[in-house]
Amino acid sequence: MKNYNEQLDELFKEWEAQSIANGDGVISKDGLMRKLHADVNELWEKSVKKVMFLVKDQPNGGGDDTRNWLVLPDEHPWAKRNREASSVFLKRLALLLYGFTYNVTDFGAIDEKEAVKCFNEVPFAFIETKKQSGGTSVKDKVMDIYINKYKDFLLKEIAILEPNIIVCCGGPQYNFALNTLYKKEDLECIDQNVYFDKTKNVLVIYSPHPRIQKISHAKFYEWVMWHYEQFLKKYPDFLK
Repeated sequence: MKNYNEQLDELFKEWEAQSIANGDGVISKDGLMRKLHADVNELWEKSVKKVMFLVKDQPNGGGDDTRNWLVLPDEHPWAKRNREASSVFLKRLALLLYGFTYNVTDFGAIDEKEAVKCFNEVPFAFIETKKQSGGTSVKDKVMDIYINKYKDFLLKEIAILEPNIIVCCGGPQYNFALNTLYKKEDLECIDQNVYFDKTKNVLVIYSPHPRIQKISHAKFYEWVMWHYEQFLKKYPDFLK
């Protein structure tokens, strides 16, 4: 069985050495989110749908390993929050993961307890496109600089994981997926927010960043899932 996170750890050694040499400091590590009661490598290998979230950077300081967020010891101050997906950011990731996993496009049809259960049990990948930690926000032009600077490492990370649903949480992430990870002209455009690699059966979809504050969970969710629904109308048997 392939050990995805072990392969990523080897990549991160090289990535961090290059980051330090460039004066950008240590990196945060990410990849497959570990689960409390299962081997996430086995889960991912057997999973029909392999959902990957491409996000920005994280504000927790250099060297954090986001893969451990759901397996923190109970006494850790973030353990309960993370496993219950109680922050805005984690709640929306949990909702989207549930929606993509079970093809639920209507927010009203979601049982939030089931979405949290899914978050803790269903394998998914979580990738910071800027591995160097930052603050609570980052400008798109800064993201673009870091993505371009370390794009070869990003491409290797995604190649190791081989996701088939790529959720791009922000414009720079979407641009990277369409213009570096792929060539846009080689993909089928479903609409401006959804592209499809018919050859490899991989979906690329845009999402606002999950931390966006001015809309409700319902509006955030249905904004993303409306576009996914248009895709499913054309490809109802996708990854069944």
